[in-house]
Amino acid sequence: MDVDSEQSLRNISSSDTIHLTDDIEITSSFDSIKSFSGTIDGNGHTISGLDTCFIKYITEVGQIKNIQFEDISLTDEQGIFKENNGIIKSVSVLNLIKDEGQLSCGGLVFKNKGVIDSCSVQDSIINVIADGVGGICAEACQDSEIRNCSSKNLSLYGEEYVGGIVGQLEENSSIKNSTVTDSEIKGIKFISGIVSESKASDIVDVTVEGSRIDSDSNCSGILCTGYDN
Repeated sequence: MDVDSEQSLRNISSSDTIHLTDDIEITSSFDSIKSFSGTIDGNGHTISGLDTCFIKYITEVGQIKNIQFEDISLTDEQGIFKENNGIIKSVSVLNLIKDEGQLSCGGLVFKNKGVIDSCSVQDSIINVIADGVGGICAEACQDSEIRNCSSKNLSLYGEEYVGGIVGQLEENSSIKNSTVTDSEIKGIKFISGIVSESKASDIVDVTVEGSRIDSDSNCSGILCTGYDN
């Protein structure tokens, strides 16, 4: 199914195979897609103007790829995707702002249980009075993967568990070949360049460059707290 307008984007069903054929601007409040088990291929096009999350739940067979999200203002939501159980690949976020609230937040995904591959978040602000903030995702759950991702020119603030890529990384999950550059990462404690907390997870080939990490707990660099890494 080809989608080339705001109205046709609003009308997609939960199992459609979607191909964006044009950039789409959201001009009024968007009703989040509650669950999605199909495929959305953005073909390099942009969705701009969202004021809430795009999809609340991506199932194990759901795939989202080749889309750029721009000029996003999140108020009561925790990410462009709330929970990913499938594959998100080659998705970029530019100019996302969440500058209020008491809910944890990720620049792309709140809770990842699947694969996030070759994604980026750039020129964005997350500033919340909450625990759990990540440039890419707030919580990477057991057996999830994040690879080839980048955070650039971000301003991140949360009270605890703030990371340039992930806030909290659970058992048997991984972050590989990912970078954080030119970002400011701040909070009260458990604040770090890549991930604030890791529980027996795999962190490989990650870098932090040109970034300021500011915390009362004196954490810095790749990881703030963890074990068996």
